[in-house]
Amino acid sequence: MCRNRDLMAAVRAEMAARGSETFELNEVMEKVVNSPAPYYYVSYDYALKRVRQAMHGKLPAGMAEIRRRQWEEIAGKVTKLMEVSGLKLSEALTRVIMFESASSFFITAARGVDLYHEYRRRARTRMAA
Repeated sequence: MCRNRDLMAAVRAEMAARGSETFELNEVMEKVVNSPAPYYYVSYDYALKRVRQAMHGKLPAGMAEIRRRQWEEIAGKVTKLMEVSGLKLSEALTRVIMFESASSFFITAARGVDLYHEYRRRARTRMAA
């Protein structure tokens, strides 16, 4: 998955930036997951559904706050693009999810740590084979 690859690249860059400094993985991950991400990593069809809900204030009540922020951010960018350029919703959404960067990876640090450990396990398995 592209998001996981980008996340791991950001983790490696943050670790390299810290050099020989001792650090906690949780601390690194907290910084990384809250840093800008290159993309939104969402499918068009699912994004269309959620953006429509967000634009009408109808995102599901039980939705996780991190997901709510993601859909509201995308919807805000889509709305602004529609107003400025006159694009239809479908065109504006396509441009946002394909070409706009996200304000974060929209995952928790705990999930990022899980992905990191999974990535490391897979790397060790490939090296052993």
